[in-house]
Amino acid sequence: MQERKGGYNADVNKIRLSYTLLNLFKMGRIDQALTYYFKMGYFSSPAMEAGKKWDEYLNEYTIEHKAYPEDWGGDKLNDPKAQVKLEMSYSEHFDLVTVFDVLDGPILYENKTGLSKNSSDYTLDFQVPLYFIMANHHKLGVEKAIIKHYNQYLPADRMDQSIVYNTKQEIARGQNFIQTVGGEIYSYFQDNKMWDKKVTNEPLDNNENI
Repeated sequence: MQERKGGYNADVNKIRLSYTLLNLFKMGRIDQALTYYFKMGYFSSPAMEAGKKWDEYLNEYTIEHKAYPEDWGGDKLNDPKAQVKLEMSYSEHFDLVTVFDVLDGPILYENKTGLSKNSSDYTLDFQVPLYFIMANHHKLGVEKAIIKHYNQYLPADRMDQSIVYNTKQEIARGQNFIQTVGGEIYSYFQDNKMWDKKVTNEPLDNNENI
């Protein structure tokens, strides 16, 4: 488990954005968003715990075998890196932090499990556009993301996948997401004087799959 630096820079009132924080605010789950951001506790569900176990398994498997398991498509990898955490200063109000599931040269892999969505549904979310913004900032040469979805509850044909290309349109989607939802978060912090709130030193598990 990687260390997750928490909180904000109180000197400049700068918020540390992640997809989890943005998505929780977008869904109106403000209490959970604040719990996550200020590391006041850990929230989970059976589906999230199952996803976490799959992540751990895939992290180890892709590095050891330089491939995905056969039931996940069996993709051959060249130089995979798992749980790649990157940060950037996005604007005067925001820093951005992302964690890629698997990065293999020009291809970014995002792993999903469960029955609530399939891979094509996830292409409509904003997680991958945020990842493209980060990859471009760090000049990683990422050309596309492959979203792998595995429904472990099906008896057969459990895996589907979709491809999202790193285009100007996807970057614009990510930027608009930060501008709109990030703006709402910043206003909430201002209106509720959240800058004075302290961040605990308690560890908090990664909730990036929310």
